[in-house]
Amino acid sequence: MRLNLKKIRSYGYENQRYPGVYESHNQLEKRIQLISLNELADEPYNAVFKIFATHQKEKAFRLLEQSRDVSSIPKELKSLLSGLLNLGEQDMNIELTPEKVREVGKIWGKTYLSWLSPEERLMGLKPEEQLMGLKPEERLAGLPFSEIEELEEHLKKLKQKG
Repeated sequence: MRLNLKKIRSYGYENQRYPGVYESHNQLEKRIQLISLNELADEPYNAVFKIFATHQKEKAFRLLEQSRDVSSIPKELKSLLSGLLNLGEQDMNIELTPEKVREVGKIWGKTYLSWLSPEERLMGLKPEEQLMGLKPEERLAGLPFSEIEELEEHLKKLKQKG
């Protein structure tokens, strides 16, 4: 939907503080802000919103890729945004459901993880999280015999205490 400036001004809306954000002086509309996604500033903090704009989606996706501080974003939103990033270069006239976008995001996320080194993939995980899902013999694979002997000694001490 295109923003009709003449019409919104008749309701007292003016662009006051930020580009693309309109506030009204009328009492009834005072608490309702209008946001024109196409008019928002091309800044990383607006990228998530600008991907839904009708113009310059490519620029929004580039901004979103540049603002990779995704550590604070919830997991579900990360997969949604990843999916939108992947779909950003495609024809956006397809019907997008949150489920479709999340699925594409999961695929993109797995691809991204495949580019990382093992150290980068494990970064930030606790030791027990790093080993989660491994069978005991897989946990010991690649360890030198001397370290296995140390583990056996440690296990003997633990058994004696317990």
